[in-house]
This record gives sequence, C-alpha cells and structure tokens, in this order.
Amino acid sequence: MFLVRRPTEAFIERTIETQSQYAVTYPETCLGWTRESRCPVGFVENQSQSIIGDGEEDYLLAKKVFNEWKMLNFDWFQLVRHPEVPIEGRTLCMLVRTMGLYSINVARIIYVEDDSHGHRFSIGYGTLPAYPISGEERLTVSLDPVTQNVIYEIFSFSRPASWIVRLGSPYVRRVQKKFCHDSSAALKTFS
Repeated sequence: MFLVRRPTEAFIERTIETQSQYAVTYPETCLGWTRESRCPVGFVENQSQSIIGDGEEDYLLAKKVFNEWKMLNFDWFQLVRHPEVPIEGRTLCMLVRTMGLYSINVARIIYVEDDSHGHRFSIGYGTLPAYPISGEERLTVSLDPVTQNVIYEIFSFSRPASWIVRLGSPYVRRVQKKFCHDSSAALKTFS
C-alpha cells in the first residue's frame, strides 16, 4: 500500500486490524523456511551478515536491543507497531518512506527462537497483503563460539506482490540491500 502522505495513526491502526485477519501472502507450505535459509522456487533470496560486536557481553546487549526492536528503526524505516517482546503470531507494522512515497508493511511473526546455550536468537516474520512484496524474513543475532564475533544476519525470500512492484524489481532489490545495511548500522549503534 503506497501513500503520498504519511498515514494517520488511526489509518495505520485500521490497516493493522484488517491485515491481522489474513493469512500470509506466500504458500503455507513454505512457512518457517527461513529457519534453515531455504528459498522456495519463484522467490529471490536476500542475505546479509555483519559483525556487530565481540564476546558474551556484546551478544547479551545485542540480544536485549533485538528484543526491543531497535534494529528496525532508522531514518526511512520505522516500526510503528509491534509486541513489547517478539511473540509468535503477533502482528508487526513498518512504515517505509522511499522515493517520496510511504508504504505500510504489515507482517506476522512466524517464529521466535532463543537458543541460549548456542547463543543464537532469531525472529522470523511473514508478509501479509499490505506488504509490497511477498515472502518471509529472518533476523538473527548470534555469538560465534570460535571467533567470539557477535553476528547479525538477515535472510529472506521474496517476490513482488503486485505488478507495480514487479516493474520496480531492480529498485526493490536495492532497497532490500539498503535495509540490510541500515538495520545492521542501527543495531551497532545500540550494542
């Protein structure tokens, strides 16, 4: 859903309420595929990985920041609605501004994985109809046991959800890459 002006809070709330009743916009058989970094046929894979810290203390701080959703707030991308902590089945709403247009992107949390022994925390969410692309994304923060690097990884599979987005596919891919970069930078500033 693209808009020329920033939507009102009431409009955002109505959109979220309506969208939360729908199923995800990609095949149910692919639910959770991002857990294993799998990409279904007909979708494009997007992956990014960056080192954001070093050691147990940095990992725990990054995980705390992750639980507060701070990696999804920067100048052109705002998380406008989310559960206090990531909970499976809850709805997220992101407000994105690119090329002078706003888009409301509504998604559902598909899974939350917290492997405290393996030092890995992941959130996977799937797109709902008010999202310009169709697919699933996983955000992960982990501590490498050998190098002690704290790693932030984004893995997604997606395809355009409408003909207008299909026409702009090269631009959409650039925006996805910019999202990965800016999300990583946002997480680094807090951890």
